[in-house]
Amino acid sequence: MEDRRFSFKMLYEQNITSRQLLQWSATIDLAERYQIYIEHVEHLVSSLDDEELFYNCSWPWFGPFCQFSLDIPPDMSFSDIVTHTFRSKPLIVDGAMVTCYVHLQCGTSLMCLDWRDVCDGKMDCLDGADEFDCWPLEMNECTPKEYRCHNGQCIPEGFLFDDPAHSDCLDRSDESADIEVHFFCFEDPSFLCEERSCRPGSDEFSCGDGQCINEMERTCFNGKGTLLSDDLCSNIMDCLVKISDDISDEWCDQFCLKKKCILEHCPVLFEFPPVPILFGHVRLMYESAKVVSTISLPSYVCYNEVLCKDFLPATVHLNDSTCRHIDQIGLREISKYKSFESLVKEIKEIFRTCTIIPNGTYDCNHANAYRCENSTKCISKYRLVDGIKDCPFQDDETFNASCTLNDSHSRFQCFNDEKRCFVPLIVGNKYVDCPEGDDEEPQVLLQKQHHIYFQTICDGQEDLIPITIGERNETDETECEYWACNSTYNRCDGIWACYNGADEVNCEGSTCPPLQHMCVFPSDRNKVQCLPINRTGDGVIDCIGGSDERQYCRTLHSDDKLLRFYCSNDSKCIDTYDLCNGNSDCLFADDEQFCGELTTEFKTHFSSLNDFDKPKSVYFVLHNILTYPPNLISNPSQRISASVQSPLTKTAFNTNFRSDWAWRCNRGIDIRVRMSDYTNESHNCLCPPSYYGDTCQYQNQRVSVTLQLRVASAWRTLFTALILLINHEGKIESHDQIEYLPIRDCQTKFHIYLLYSTRPKDYTNNYSVHIDVFNKFTLKYHASWTFPILFPFLPVYPLAIQLTLPILPLEPVQDCPFPCVHGQCTKYTNTQNTSFCRCDPGWSGSQCTIQHRCNCALGSLCINPLICLCPYGTFGSRCFLRQQPCQSDVCSNNGRCVADYVRPGVVNANEYTCICSQGYTGSRCELRETRIDLSFMDSVVIPESLFIHFIETQAHSPHIQTILLKRIPLDQASLTIYTSIIFNIAFVQLQNNYYLIILSELPMIAANISTQITLSQQCASVQDSFDGSIANQHLLRRIKHYHIPCQHRNELVCFYDDIHMCLCDLSRHANCFKFEHNATHDCYGLNPCENEGQCFQDDPKCPSSSICVCDKCFYGTRCQFSTKGFSLSLDVILGYQIRPNVPLSQQFTVVKVAIVFTITIYVLGTINGLMSIITFREKETRTVGCGLYLLISSITSIITMNVLLLKVRFLVASQMGLITS
Repeated sequence: MEDRRFSFKMLYEQNITSRQLLQWSATIDLAERYQIYIEHVEHLVSSLDDEELFYNCSWPWFGPFCQFSLDIPPDMSFSDIVTHTFRSKPLIVDGAMVTCYVHLQCGTSLMCLDWRDVCDGKMDCLDGADEFDCWPLEMNECTPKEYRCHNGQCIPEGFLFDDPAHSDCLDRSDESADIEVHFFCFEDPSFLCEERSCRPGSDEFSCGDGQCINEMERTCFNGKGTLLSDDLCSNIMDCLVKISDDISDEWCDQFCLKKKCILEHCPVLFEFPPVPILFGHVRLMYESAKVVSTISLPSYVCYNEVLCKDFLPATVHLNDSTCRHIDQIGLREISKYKSFESLVKEIKEIFRTCTIIPNGTYDCNHANAYRCENSTKCISKYRLVDGIKDCPFQDDETFNASCTLNDSHSRFQCFNDEKRCFVPLIVGNKYVDCPEGDDEEPQVLLQKQHHIYFQTICDGQEDLIPITIGERNETDETECEYWACNSTYNRCDGIWACYNGADEVNCEGSTCPPLQHMCVFPSDRNKVQCLPINRTGDGVIDCIGGSDERQYCRTLHSDDKLLRFYCSNDSKCIDTYDLCNGNSDCLFADDEQFCGELTTEFKTHFSSLNDFDKPKSVYFVLHNILTYPPNLISNPSQRISASVQSPLTKTAFNTNFRSDWAWRCNRGIDIRVRMSDYTNESHNCLCPPSYYGDTCQYQNQRVSVTLQLRVASAWRTLFTALILLINHEGKIESHDQIEYLPIRDCQTKFHIYLLYSTRPKDYTNNYSVHIDVFNKFTLKYHASWTFPILFPFLPVYPLAIQLTLPILPLEPVQDCPFPCVHGQCTKYTNTQNTSFCRCDPGWSGSQCTIQHRCNCALGSLCINPLICLCPYGTFGSRCFLRQQPCQSDVCSNNGRCVADYVRPGVVNANEYTCICSQGYTGSRCELRETRIDLSFMDSVVIPESLFIHFIETQAHSPHIQTILLKRIPLDQASLTIYTSIIFNIAFVQLQNNYYLIILSELPMIAANISTQITLSQQCASVQDSFDGSIANQHLLRRIKHYHIPCQHRNELVCFYDDIHMCLCDLSRHANCFKFEHNATHDCYGLNPCENEGQCFQDDPKCPSSSICVCDKCFYGTRCQFSTKGFSLSLDVILGYQIRPNVPLSQQFTVVKVAIVFTITIYVLGTINGLMSIITFREKETRTVGCGLYLLISSITSIITMNVLLLKVRFLVASQMGLITS
């Protein structure tokens, strides 16, 4: 069907809008040109604009001339196309589909060079050119607030271990090795794979698409890097050593008989594998007559002698290669190797200590360099104690001063080794580096071993490593006589903590009556019966396996938690997993006598005997507590509102992509292109920014930016960031824009590609990344940052940055080292002494001397002829297009709707964010925030302010404590608090006293709570709860008495020590959790308070409000005003009485009186001054000297009255929050 064509004039006459063109799949540029035509149709001079055509394409064609097609269903998004294309890629067995980096000319044994091969510590070019310029990166020093990746890259310290699945270091060294997300990179085109190399120390062979494998596996899905060739000798050797699965066992068995085959089809001396196997230069040479088994040692190892001259001088020369006999490199006996892979692994550790490049550009005198002992090799000191042996004699791993290095704050220290601190690379790498294996233990287990947790005290399992207290070794299981065994953390966990199992009766799943245990009696072995609790733990065994006297096997085998089945008359215990296995492990076959019909009830009962399945949680939970206040009701159902517009769901579809075409464009997308006559068609490729070429086969030089923005205030302000790649002359190479709304994009990392304008890039230029941030609503400039490209030799320069927006916009500086002719001199936020010229619209250049014509829409900001900064609600390259406005009912309760628009030209018509007014929350502002009406008991002195500690319990992670500060107006005896914080517990802190005001097992969500601070709800200190002999003991001893205060004082609801807060439950047992008494109140490093004020915010990660607590003599919303030196100023007298964010009509009476008094004085003073001026301007009144004095005094009094009025207006407005700058 032929596509229809319409001229702009025809569209205009039919009242077609640019928004309709976008809905008809017109390009954004064409839609914008049509919008410009509409707005200027009356002023057109040329008829050419009338005749510009819009092609209304028939499906599946699109494009400005309907020349493109992706052959997809009409309801399939481009994101779905990419996903399905990549997931349709099959494993390539014959050949390979790899991309290449061609901007570094070198000979290589690889198929071609990958950008990840540059500066990876391995010589991939035959002449080592890929490692020549890497020494500056190796010696790179990071700032104290940065983490240094293993390869020398610097990332913000906050990015370390922040997301296991998304590393920020190019070499993935900032996250644990436990999650191997790179394995599936062949079908993942995301930034996570495209911009990452391989983790050092393991799986170091790069497949070129983010997938990393072991050097011996070489089973890349794209076919790259196979160690085998098609020659018969290689296939025969593969039959022996099994490098890959390409050769079937049937072929091996039928074709040859091992050694005989080798002699017939392999040369006398041959290389296997036929390519360098390690570091680009290490090869294995075999003699066919000596290949006798599946793991035969090679006869020789050949290598680049220049790289290994310090410790492995060559002894043999074979085929122009320098080699050494296998017996001369220090390998073990052949019987020690279980596989060919283990053999190569040990050879790898030997040759890893060779240098990297032959001609050596090392500067061993550098401050960050470490010279290996008895060697000419130098490495970065940041490679010391990293689990990788870099020095010939391994002195880099025995270095005893690593805890004093500059990066020691981010290193991992073994608990029993105070001298060595490992780099984080060793954590979770499946190799034990610490003497006790601390580096490979789960984090929860490590915490239990080295920290005192109330949840694991006296639970029957020794978790804590012994601590010497008063010449005695104490653990979490010693001195437990005062501990309540039937407590919250032992109750119904399947493990007996009480000697009689009182903590496991009446539990869910039990078939016995209350206060009875399941039991199989020796007299009736065919069914599970019940035994009263008074017959358990009495020293008499009544049940088979001793299930009623479990302390016997525990005492006998305290180290083995599975030996818990007691053999009668045999005095031994056996493994519960050995029951009913057909073998009599007990002398009298107790373990086999009940196995006739082993029902689920039998299995459940006997499997509960072992202590192995004890839950490992150390997290605080709430059970069996008294709700306070008693009428407390939460409304979790309000989290979902039927009136809220649900997100669009995509229709399911079945699409069969041709798997043979999925690899055609490598990492790109295949697209069908037809000629203008609609007869001839061809296939082209859509390449992502990382690639170019007709099949996306070449890798682009680029800067890959990971950007995270943070704010200390203005959480509801929409910002736009302009990211520029510029050269030293100020020329813009490429650019991108992002939008940032703090309450929506909190902790979001934006990934951005910046390309160079030429291929290859111009190495004579110095490049940098320049970032400008503007207020999207007003387009007012806010701040700028600059980041130089420090290592231009890298094909892909990784830049991970975290920017904190200043509270106030940056002001131009007056003292500028150069003239800014048509602009303003501005300092960069991240550098102290670097300035730049921020040009006025219509001007550009390093000093704003180049004039250009701006084609941006009215109201937009012209950066340069090609970059327009659009105001909110518009988009397009020139900002003439308007976004789809939000529907009026999208955001409830006066919430403000903001359309989600993250990239220029990307319009999400159905996506938006609601900025809620105070008191409301939810994705559409449909929920009220939790309201707490807090009153004070008469006997409680009402302070000026108070702290509220909110505690949220979480089943599978640590509880969250959030601290808020609230000021109490002078004339009020109550306080209303609105908060979106989800919590279970709330304490009020007055001075050093704590009061429990809310307690609930269910989380508080959208609740209305009325509560009171009373003396009966006051928490006692541990000094008031115990006598001195207990209160002053070591925590490990003292904590084992913490149930006593609850049992002895029925009125006690809570108590606390320096570390914990404890609640008394309904069973009068204590339930304690870590409590932060002395938190650093700086809003987690984003403190907007001035003059050493303390900052409190409503959420530790993604706040929406904050408040400042000022030091003495300071006041204001940010403690920006001072009363120092003014004993009776207006600021002191009136400033503290003015309430922020409260209308004038609701201010204190003293404020209103002061305003009325000021206005009265101003009116009277002005009238008096004017009358005096009229009087004393007459010449007769100034015949004596006092007349002139009175005239000047009258003028001065009017000026004084105006200054007074302005002062009062400014004071009131600033304190009420009407003025923010």
